[in-house]
Amino acid sequence: MKILHYVLGIPPLRGGGAIKYAQDLAEKQRKLGHEASLIYPGEIRKGSGKVKIVRHGNSRKGILYEIINPLPVPLACGIAEPEAFMREGDMEVYDSFFRREKFDVLHIHSLMGMHREFLAAAKGQGVTVFYTTHDYFGLCPKTDLFRDGKVCGDVCWEGCAKCCAGADGVKLLVRRQSHLFQWAIRYEWVPRLKRKIFRMAGLAAGRHPGAGEAGRTDSYGSCEASYELLRQFYLEEFWQVDAFLYNSSVSEEIYEGYLHPQKGTVIEVSHSGIQDNRRIRTYGTPVRLGYLGRPDGYKGYDLLIAAMDRLLPEYTGRFTLTVFMEYQSYRRSYLVQKKPYDYRQLEEVYRDIDALVVPSLWAETYGLVVSEAISYGVPVIVTGNVGACDLVRRYEGIGFIVKPEIEGLVETFRRVISDGSVLMEANRAICRAPITYGYENYVRRILEIYSQELTAKD
Repeated sequence: MKILHYVLGIPPLRGGGAIKYAQDLAEKQRKLGHEASLIYPGEIRKGSGKVKIVRHGNSRKGILYEIINPLPVPLACGIAEPEAFMREGDMEVYDSFFRREKFDVLHIHSLMGMHREFLAAAKGQGVTVFYTTHDYFGLCPKTDLFRDGKVCGDVCWEGCAKCCAGADGVKLLVRRQSHLFQWAIRYEWVPRLKRKIFRMAGLAAGRHPGAGEAGRTDSYGSCEASYELLRQFYLEEFWQVDAFLYNSSVSEEIYEGYLHPQKGTVIEVSHSGIQDNRRIRTYGTPVRLGYLGRPDGYKGYDLLIAAMDRLLPEYTGRFTLTVFMEYQSYRRSYLVQKKPYDYRQLEEVYRDIDALVVPSLWAETYGLVVSEAISYGVPVIVTGNVGACDLVRRYEGIGFIVKPEIEGLVETFRRVISDGSVLMEANRAICRAPITYGYENYVRRILEIYSQELTAKD
């Protein structure tokens, strides 16, 4: 089977769970005898806007294709200038690419940077298209479908102009996609240089002074028509998908509510680092809670700090909260701040925490950290908004599901801090649970889904 994975970028310029997922999936598919490649939206060059597809790598290590002059990649900051994200691509270039390469499967992991003509060309050459629901981009220009402290229900994008008012402008996004910027951020061993580069590119904690000016207006009504056209643009791309791969029942419910697709399968995401590392753990004081996300409101970080603050007078010295982030605004006696980690450090990360907290307020499509924690025998405390609750519900006693509000978090934290047996029992439940590990089995299941859809089309 010849498979092409579309991702929003590659390290070091881009990172995150969706990219790790796609890279691991392609690598394992190659080891199982299939021809799996990746393609991503690359540099946007000044002057000529001609679309090109540049090939890197080789068949043994995996071919990597870069699209030159794709659409901009906004990440999670939102879209300030909708027109720039709907520009036409070169149908002839894309059609020639798919006609020449003869892929059986196109597996999409994000719509970011994708011309509509890219998908049209794939479909025109008979390629079967799959889409994994890593986030909500395309249903939401900010990826999280979250507004005013709750899951957004604005299916017509009537409020998107206001929500994206602080989004970065296209010129800044283009600079971030440049080869020069990609080269520069490789030098992580020069902290001062890295911080300067990130500040220049608007990636530091504060907003870039010129960011999103095109999206700011005293009257948002004039922008609504543009966002409606953008919504239609993404809907037309979604309609080209033959089958959706929902990574949880949470994402299934939302995508089916918005798109009403004909075909879809719930299959939890995984990566090659999730293996069976479960062991019986010991617990003492202080209880070491861990948070592995970004310091964003929709991730529930502010809610988590508020819950910790409420407990502090009663349990001073009896708990810590370890976070892994470059920048964060809180200073608390219980906070242990560490630098961001990579996947090679997972064992160390989970060795040093007693329970993982995922306090998401948004409808998180899955949450790979939950699977990671459980694979190391670490109990989890998650809100009911997290897609990985499917896993917690399946195996009784391995974690705690709470409402996405301060009272639920405080009560659960009080239990695990005041009674050492609570986490001990959860750890034992994890070790007893009949969880099947083995990344190859997971990848074979994905390949089986491909095959079923290909057969159904013949």
